[in-house]
Amino acid sequence: MKTRFFFCYLFLFLALFGIAEEAWILKMGDTRYGEAEELFINEGMVPVFDEKPLIAEDLIRQLNVLIGKSKSGSARDKAKAIIDSLTLPFPFVSPILESAFHGGYNSETDRFHFIKTYDREEGSPVLDKEYLDFRAMYEVNNIPSILTFGLIANYGGFALLLQPELRAGNSNLLEDYHLTNFPSELVLIDNTFPRRGIVTYYKSPIEARFGRGKLHVGPGKWSTLGLTQYMPYFDYAKARFFHEWFSLSAYLISLNPTITINESDYLEDMYENDTNPESNAIKNGKSYIERSKHLAVTDILISPLPWFLIRISQMNLVGGRDPDISDFNPLMVFHNLYKEGTYSVPLSVSATVAPYKGIKLYADYYFYDLELGDETGISSNPGGAAYQGGFTFLSTPFFKAGPGRFRLDGEISYVEPWVYGKFYSLRQFDSLIIYPESYVGRFWVEYPLGFYLGPDVVDLNLSLSYGIPGVWDVSLYWNMSGK
Repeated sequence: MKTRFFFCYLFLFLALFGIAEEAWILKMGDTRYGEAEELFINEGMVPVFDEKPLIAEDLIRQLNVLIGKSKSGSARDKAKAIIDSLTLPFPFVSPILESAFHGGYNSETDRFHFIKTYDREEGSPVLDKEYLDFRAMYEVNNIPSILTFGLIANYGGFALLLQPELRAGNSNLLEDYHLTNFPSELVLIDNTFPRRGIVTYYKSPIEARFGRGKLHVGPGKWSTLGLTQYMPYFDYAKARFFHEWFSLSAYLISLNPTITINESDYLEDMYENDTNPESNAIKNGKSYIERSKHLAVTDILISPLPWFLIRISQMNLVGGRDPDISDFNPLMVFHNLYKEGTYSVPLSVSATVAPYKGIKLYADYYFYDLELGDETGISSNPGGAAYQGGFTFLSTPFFKAGPGRFRLDGEISYVEPWVYGKFYSLRQFDSLIIYPESYVGRFWVEYPLGFYLGPDVVDLNLSLSYGIPGVWDVSLYWNMSGK
């Protein structure tokens, strides 16, 4: 409750703080990210894109820095063209109206199968639920909606984005021999919309957001080790302070709308076995058995040089109780260790460098658990960590390649088995999303919050593309994953 009031006071304060021009938020996958990124890399600079999606005015601010430093008239003109494209067509309210058609074929052999399970308790079948494999849902989520509509309201430093969607339900999209993204019946539509709706504020040096949408925190191109864009959406609040080479962000993310039987039993066991800070927790109402799971994230970005960026991120997973202000205090290292609810506090450190024009390198280290001397039992999880490295090579500074340019991207990720609390309930770094459908039931999907394939995996990605950024592009892509 205290946290909710904190963000309400924050937005009231910001209403009196000034005016910004383009406070609306770009969607994930907007082609202008790639266009702007290549401009920076070709100039030997690192764009600050480790926290996406960006607010339009933030991208404008970064491009203006490039315009001031670049000696290339072509680069400056392209940057100005991107800035011009970020101006909304109408002064106060701009409509959103998009439609898309998708054709596919689900045969008996290659269709995505439902995975029917028990609710993690023997002998208790789940009659109204069906668990779906999150890997299969990645493909389903990439199928475009039939119709996307809504509006962007932008005034006085504030912006409102509301974007409902008309989308076929998962039962339709997973059905044998279903060929399009149109529902076979009107009642078989997705009921989880809107997946994107958010209020934003932007006026240097303050940014604030509240709502629902995708997030991508980390340097990875295909997936990050921290918060991944493969999640359909996050319900979150964000406050950020930034100034030239420094940025400090605090996120509060609400997870699981409900918990499983196993997680409920786990919470009840906490006070039955005296794992709460007070022995009479049940009597005085201090037993931490809230049906609650939140993630508090602190993200620090430091760019002392135009070609170098370092990022430090702390993610505090809190389950069994409502979050407190101390849970996302960036000055605290160990946070709440009194076993008041479950907790996990991993740390991520990454660096991105542009050593030469046309080349970008990055590396990310995700530190989940410290190996202690007494951790010798079978229940310990010593030394859990994850590693990621990648590169981008652009041909433009080195040779001419006709009307376009060549781009080569590579990324390797290794996630150890113990990372993300694989064998714990409310300490798992995942979020349970429920897809209700009329006349069908509810489909449950547990998505990883961090790396898109979860723990215990090695993942290699390589792509080669040729084209004109923002106009046309042809690419070859290769991926290999395994344990």
